[in-house]
Amino acid sequence: MEPNRRVRPDWDGLVAAARDVRRLYDETNRRTLGRTWDLADFTLGFVGDVGDLAKLVMAYQGHRADVPADRERIAHELSDCLFSLLVIAEETGIDLGAGFADDMTALAARIGGGGAADSPAPELREFAEAAVGRIAAWTDASWARAGSRVWRVHGRDGGEWFVKVHRESPRFHDREVAAYRTWVPLLGGAAPRLVAVAPALRAVVVTAVPGRSLHGAMHGREEQQRVFRRIGELAAAIHGAAPARPGDGSPRVLERLERHLEGARGHLAPGDEDLARAATARAAELPPLDAVPTHGDLQFRNLLWEPSGDLYVIDFERAEPGPAVRDFVRLADSWADRPDLAEALFDGYGRDLTDTEQEYLAVHCVLDAVSGIQYGAANHDPELVERGLRTLARLRATHRP
Repeated sequence: MEPNRRVRPDWDGLVAAARDVRRLYDETNRRTLGRTWDLADFTLGFVGDVGDLAKLVMAYQGHRADVPADRERIAHELSDCLFSLLVIAEETGIDLGAGFADDMTALAARIGGGGAADSPAPELREFAEAAVGRIAAWTDASWARAGSRVWRVHGRDGGEWFVKVHRESPRFHDREVAAYRTWVPLLGGAAPRLVAVAPALRAVVVTAVPGRSLHGAMHGREEQQRVFRRIGELAAAIHGAAPARPGDGSPRVLERLERHLEGARGHLAPGDEDLARAATARAAELPPLDAVPTHGDLQFRNLLWEPSGDLYVIDFERAEPGPAVRDFVRLADSWADRPDLAEALFDGYGRDLTDTEQEYLAVHCVLDAVSGIQYGAANHDPELVERGLRTLARLRATHRP
């Protein structure tokens, strides 16, 4: 072998290298922390590495000027991510090499076969084809969660729709159908149109809308401001789609705090539980806000963007009347360090939040964070856990609520 020549390891070599580095980390952490990292620590570390990688890629593509980026730095972050994945696989007893090969084979077959591997039950197929005609291809478009299944379907004679089955609870189905039948049509082309409903199957068929999800999308500073201004305009259209009515002043989420705390407690930082309890106490003191139509899950993954400036909203299974600030909770983290984005959003919305709404927003952010940590921990979603912890840290630092 030539001296100093690098050898590309095979898969077993990658696993062995990660195992050796893991042992070195364990020795260091015992000396400095008094303990070794566990599975949750490595998973949250992976989430942080992915965030760093995203910033470097944005800089590499010219979308950020505040982060120096080159191929070497990107390669380093990719290696950090791979190390974490290998350790997580080892810790959970998963053969990642074999699993990756199997999944890629299945994915290739699914894409190449028009989604045949994820074809729905015969009764669902019959319902959908009665609504839109013969379907040539079903492609699984579900999010990685257990609550529902979604397929993108292509008609044999053209046309494209989405078929959705609410499997978790009839409440999600009822709320989505009610929204589509009442105020969603007032959004015009900014939202899908309801085509057919099958209550017994908890299924709907809706039209497809264009655009790409804002989840994970990368835009330059000016384009981000443009996006947020359009989000504000869309939120105003949603909240104005029906007359406001007096609110009850007792959000149901407060009633579920103890259950959420029980599931999240092992992940909370010192002071987080006190912050959550202060939020419930503060909510009881605030005057009720009017209830308006709300989307209930207004976040990047449910917003589709076209470079022309058109914005579309999907997924109404959490839609119900509530305070308007309910729809800003899952967006607030995005503008926490970017006042220009908050300014753009509320410029599009047509007004700033009142002082009372600001207080409600802080309360709802705390409760949503605890709920997200509990759900993420129970459903192996480290991104949701990390987002919740980041929100609580931000609110502790600003002494809110």
